[in-house]
Amino acid sequence: MKYADFKLTQMKNWDLLRAYFRSGEVDMAFVMSPLAMDMFRKKPNFRWIGLMHRDGNALAVNDLIKERINLPKKRINRKPDAQVAKTLKELYKEDNSSPTQIGMPHLLSLGALFI
Repeated sequence: MKYADFKLTQMKNWDLLRAYFRSGEVDMAFVMSPLAMDMFRKKPNFRWIGLMHRDGNALAVNDLIKERINLPKKRINRKPDAQVAKTLKELYKEDNSSPTQIGMPHLLSLGALFI
């Protein structure tokens, strides 16, 4: 890898990246784990899948939600639990309006909440 010649290209969405990778015109792609697993399931012709990071996905919460949940100061102590889902449900009942919208980068993104 001392003399590797890389060209980085940012794609507009995950499906376009998948298609570009499948076209054979690109040698490597950085994708979400669920998308990589789905691509491998449909056509298992990968040579190697490497672990790029260990932090996983994140959920950003607004100040209203943050006030109602117990969020540990240290990130290492923040583990998935039902606090956010319960808070979203409470806010929905209090507001009596439309459900909370959650943005997802792709349908294969895991951990999405729907109420």
